[in-house]
Amino acid sequence: MIKHSKYFFIVVGVFLFLNSILKAQGLVIDHTSVNQFQYIPPQWIEAAKKFIIHYSHTSHGMQVMSGLEYIEKNVDPKYDIAAIYHYVAQPEPAKSIPSTSNALRFCDTGRKPDGYWATEAGLNETRTYAASGLFNFSMFGWCGELSGSRDLKAYINEYLTTLDGLEKEFPKMRFIYFTAPTDGFPAYSLLRQNNDQIREYCKKNNKILFDFADIESWDPDGNFYPQNYACSWCEDWCQKHPEDCTNLPPFGDAGIPSCCPHSHGFNCYIKGKAFWYMMARLAGWDGQVITPVEMMRLEGHVVEGGIELTWSTTSESNNYGFEIQRSQNINTNFKTIGFVSGKGTSAEINQYRFLDISVGNSTYYYRLKQIDSNGNSSILNTIRIDMTIPFKIHLNQNFPNPFNNTTTISYNLPERGDVQLIIYDIVGKKVEQLVRENQTPGYYNIVWNAKDLASGYYFCKLTAGLIKETINLQLIK
Repeated sequence: MIKHSKYFFIVVGVFLFLNSILKAQGLVIDHTSVNQFQYIPPQWIEAAKKFIIHYSHTSHGMQVMSGLEYIEKNVDPKYDIAAIYHYVAQPEPAKSIPSTSNALRFCDTGRKPDGYWATEAGLNETRTYAASGLFNFSMFGWCGELSGSRDLKAYINEYLTTLDGLEKEFPKMRFIYFTAPTDGFPAYSLLRQNNDQIREYCKKNNKILFDFADIESWDPDGNFYPQNYACSWCEDWCQKHPEDCTNLPPFGDAGIPSCCPHSHGFNCYIKGKAFWYMMARLAGWDGQVITPVEMMRLEGHVVEGGIELTWSTTSESNNYGFEIQRSQNINTNFKTIGFVSGKGTSAEINQYRFLDISVGNSTYYYRLKQIDSNGNSSILNTIRIDMTIPFKIHLNQNFPNPFNNTTTISYNLPERGDVQLIIYDIVGKKVEQLVRENQTPGYYNIVWNAKDLASGYYFCKLTAGLIKETINLQLIK
């Protein structure tokens, strides 16, 4: 018993020490935090579940809660949250704390500025929560209060100095600052100027900033949408990446936990990811990403006999291997259908493939579970493969590539037609004709043997009707 108590106090001491460092350094959560969500070590997720948060917000701020609930229900249940929603004054903070202890807990009071900091009554309510000693963090999320053409400098200064005063008055509870959403107001430059005032203050004074506006202004590919409204880029993104956008929270009214107020559901999802990253950092994670595998994108192609999955790694550390998991629903019922051994520790490019022959005329979702030699694991990439008749002509990248002597080239045909598949060398000289025939709709794969050719780059050209597609191939001997 004494031994366990000793370890407990060591852990608590480390936790308090790390939090004291964060208090000195501050923390900015922006769009770059979204992609770090997948690398959060599980122990820091568990550590963050010790936190209790007081959250007041206008309707836009509900996007954070919707995103967190979506992640718990549709991504991984280990990201548990629990919330009690009080949209009227709650004079007893203790009754606002969910009873569960194995979840990130919220008291969501849903207040506008005058209910949190902009009036004496609102400020006193916030003081009540802070004085209780039950909450680790308090925060306020904006709506459209910082948009418009009026000079808001004094108003923002009031917000900043009031929260700073609260933090000094209640040193055991930290206050999280927010920027205001990009709500489509024509005077975008003024909104950015107002948000920059908050950003500069937080960086200068080592505050915690959840940069709400920045998070929703960048898509996952790194494209910037400055005059973004209701996540203007989200719909296009989801059409191109349906595997990332299943069962998203619907656009809805404020105050309904299952909806994404004033925006596309994907916007709520990325806010939830950034928030978990912030909580892990505040729990003590240094943000350093140690990945046992640096992996290129998982790809899948319908080939003769089934579905072929291919992926590559650029480096591996202590990699035991990959479980291949399949489902007919992107979010649930994934089952392991195979295993491919890893290369242990390697600094070279390694290429992998797996053929799934137990498929029918349906749509499937695949993902990889990477496992290291210590038994730790993480889920990598999810893709969607449709085994029904293809809707467009497409020439897939050959595998493997680079290759030694033989490689497989696959393509899709949505309708009957004349097809040619030709290999050319680097100067455009025809090397070999692989296909020249009239083919029915479906999926085709051709094995090309280049054992008699010299190393170098080659091109494969598919012609089907008026459509022409080309891929590059690299032969290495």
